[in-house]
Amino acid sequence: MRVGLTSVVIGVVLWCGGCPSDSPPASVDAPLPDFGDNDVPTIDGSDGQPFDDIAESSCIPEWSFERTEGGIPSSPVIASDGVAAVTAGDTFRRIRADGQEDCTLIVGGSHLGNPSQNKPGTYFMGTATGDVVAITKNCTMKWPIPFDSGDTHAVRHAPALQGNDVLFVLDEKPSLHRLSDLGDHAIEDWSYVVLDESMPSASPAYAGGESPFVVFASLTQITAVQATGSKRWAYDVTSLSEEEGWEITSNIALTTHGDVVSAVGLRQGDAHSNNQLLRLQADPTPGGDSVIMPGWPKPLALPLDTVNGVVIGADNSFYLTTAGHGILRLDSDGNELWRFVGESESLRIEAVPTLGDDGSAYFVSEPHFFYSVDTAGKQLFRYEAPKGGELASTAPAIHTDGRVLVHLGTQILAFTCTAGGPAFSSWPRYQRNNRASGNVTEAN
Repeated sequence: MRVGLTSVVIGVVLWCGGCPSDSPPASVDAPLPDFGDNDVPTIDGSDGQPFDDIAESSCIPEWSFERTEGGIPSSPVIASDGVAAVTAGDTFRRIRADGQEDCTLIVGGSHLGNPSQNKPGTYFMGTATGDVVAITKNCTMKWPIPFDSGDTHAVRHAPALQGNDVLFVLDEKPSLHRLSDLGDHAIEDWSYVVLDESMPSASPAYAGGESPFVVFASLTQITAVQATGSKRWAYDVTSLSEEEGWEITSNIALTTHGDVVSAVGLRQGDAHSNNQLLRLQADPTPGGDSVIMPGWPKPLALPLDTVNGVVIGADNSFYLTTAGHGILRLDSDGNELWRFVGESESLRIEAVPTLGDDGSAYFVSEPHFFYSVDTAGKQLFRYEAPKGGELASTAPAIHTDGRVLVHLGTQILAFTCTAGGPAFSSWPRYQRNNRASGNVTEAN
């Protein structure tokens, strides 16, 4: 249900964005909401003062929708008309731009993964039992399809889309599946199995062009597969050195040229040492081998940490979210420009950040915070769920009207911030665009 911001109670449950500018965007004057005497959320401006004690803030709350069902929250997707969609547990829900519920579908029997959406409005997502479902914009089931692999492997992240009726799905075996949407049913065109372990943030990414391919990560390998199902190239991170324990730690981001960017590190207990940013060329050698860009990988000044998220700014800079050092920005050559580790707490960020068209970055930090920083790494905004809660690891979305949507526990929150929409870059948020299509050739 939609609730006004005059009486908001936030609950959080467990789960498991850039144009250059030398000055922070101007803050926005707006009437401050009256939260009453109890359960007052902490909403800070860049000076760190509570929202009720300051006259202006870079993000203004618009509405909060509280869902009643439990389950793992997904990152939101937003259609061109401003309608958002999220999943939690076995429930799929659409929420209109005014914060009112549009429609809901309960898909019984399994938890749903992160959705992606094609341009006509069909949503595709996997399940914890290894199926893939398609849901219409009226919240009706279009089709489900199981994989005939003889065993069950969850599909937790958004499929990558090639146009409106071809999708690439990565399960936790890990296997990549190409599906074709035929209207009232789907067929599996092919599958590609990798002999490796899966990784938590593994989402496939699609690069078009004259020789289209889809690329995905497993624990120690980055694999590029032609759209026809044959191997394009593969890179094994264990070849970086003779030391044991090399792993891929982040999502994959694609540059405008189709280069593949991801973070790697040496496993040390629950963290990683020797963290580096890897960049692979889109095209292989004549012999079919992968090619590391000259001068890469770039070492990161993160002695014991894990890089969880990578996105790319409009100036081709890189934004990295980490488990122990907040958010970092690197220039296009991989040199660190700044890092923001938090003013009130040491930030642990599990999800991918989202870049705005003014260079601002938005992200959710564990256990229950929503932040934005400007292009220089200065805090613009901080929101703390008043009731605390468990870990939160979703990626915000920015509609072209400037609304920032955040799925924080049992709340879907809308803010008006400094950005007018997502950054004009090759990979500014989770799975590229507001529809999470994972297709580098597609805008919102």
